[in-house]
Amino acid sequence: QHGDVIYKPLDGMGGSSIFRVKQDDPNLGVILETLTSYGTNTIMAQRYLPEIVDGDKRILLIDGQVVDYCLARIPAQGETRGNLAAGGTGRGT
Repeated sequence: QHGDVIYKPLDGMGGSSIFRVKQDDPNLGVILETLTSYGTNTIMAQRYLPEIVDGDKRILLIDGQVVDYCLARIPAQGETRGNLAAGGTGRGT
């Protein structure tokens, strides 16, 4: 439906096992088989947002209160993952 989708495991970290799949990608089947271990693991699918080049942000809560500082994680050139472990850089906002 969306044509450009990010697939990732629910329990992943550091940007590992994250795949961007465009419409009609012939590798979709094997990517889903690998990520789900042939249907035994649940994964997340998100519509790809081109604005990721500007970074992603997380909302941090402490005791239910929003912390008024965040770190934008900016993907490296040509990359869709903003994770610091995957080569992204952090910028305070």
